[in-house]
Amino acid sequence: MEGPDGTTNAYGTLHNHSPTTNQYKFAGQHFVNNGEEDQMEIYGYRRSTAKSIATTALIFATLGFLQLLFFWKPELQLYMMYSRCTLDLATCVLLKNEYYQTFVSRVEILTFKSVKKSKSAVDDKLLELTETTPYIVPAGKGKFIPAHSIKVFDCCRARYWWNDACHGFEKIAGLGDDCDIEYFLEQEGLCKEEEIKRRRLFGENSISVEVEHVWKILWKEALNPFYIFQAFSVTVWFIDGYYYYAAAIVVISTVSLALTVHETRAQQKALRDRVHDVEVGAR
Repeated sequence: MEGPDGTTNAYGTLHNHSPTTNQYKFAGQHFVNNGEEDQMEIYGYRRSTAKSIATTALIFATLGFLQLLFFWKPELQLYMMYSRCTLDLATCVLLKNEYYQTFVSRVEILTFKSVKKSKSAVDDKLLELTETTPYIVPAGKGKFIPAHSIKVFDCCRARYWWNDACHGFEKIAGLGDDCDIEYFLEQEGLCKEEEIKRRRLFGENSISVEVEHVWKILWKEALNPFYIFQAFSVTVWFIDGYYYYAAAIVVISTVSLALTVHETRAQQKALRDRVHDVEVGAR
């Protein structure tokens, strides 16, 4: 459908800009999941050597504080070390939802080398079976096309793949989204090769709950802005000679941090056990 200002497709409005404008340079897909509840704006970025060198120098100059800001706000690292580009050239993407939340995802190109690096026992045993075309891409209505490689990124527990035909990223949806009931009644099961390829595309049909190591949880919690501020406050109080007050802050913060780590790990274990019980019951 065409309008006076541009064209509209499944990804949103494509405006007719002059080739001399910045809008024309980045014209193309503006949204993923356009028109759905989880619609998000999408922007492509590619690493800039000059920006990376300058930002690395700033990280050393600030004694690592800038890197800490990147940990809190990954999009800042994207702005400072990457440059905007079209999505087909992007190595990272920035996504924004309607609640102004931002997500940074790395774009990966999966090839046969990715399969060989996989730790999956199925890939190791049946590698030769899918060596020619190790991947498949959706073609609609429950059909798939063999592919030598596939460009993807993961965001909010969903995987998106680059569709050359539409020149944009699409969410890899389940078969129930665009298939009639007759499609499933006609199926006779999958061969081993097709099963492996679909597992690579969709992932394992299970809910994986990671129970992080205590030190990993402790490290993540210690980098919380609250505890960083507490560390700064303690340093100032010690310098000013308020030793008892600073010691009290250290004790309170240590106890609070220990309780937080214990509670977080306990919740992860409880969730993992609950998921395991549900999966065993379903079998």
